[in-house]
Amino acid sequence: MHGLDTSYDAVRAIVEEFVDGLESGETVHVQARRVLLETGRYQPKTKASVDATDAQSVGRTLAAHARGDTPHGWLAHVDVSKWTEVAGGGPTTWTIEVGADE
Repeated sequence: MHGLDTSYDAVRAIVEEFVDGLESGETVHVQARRVLLETGRYQPKTKASVDATDAQSVGRTLAAHARGDTPHGWLAHVDVSKWTEVAGGGPTTWTIEVGADE
């Protein structure tokens, strides 16, 4: 690791679940809330998560992975980077790229 790991065990499991739903070689652009939505942890009607996990925790976990600050080997086949960042503290859009099967 290069710095402080700001990811969370429970959130890493949610991100893994999201990534498992992607195809090998696939690249997506997502905001953290979409990760929660597609793993069944966010209810758009109530605009709330179904458990204690929030979009900020997902964002911190994606940022930690992008910096290389997550546990060794965690999603080693996945690259994460910022695609866009909204001025004034709006949600960041992340690029998640799943490595192709070899």
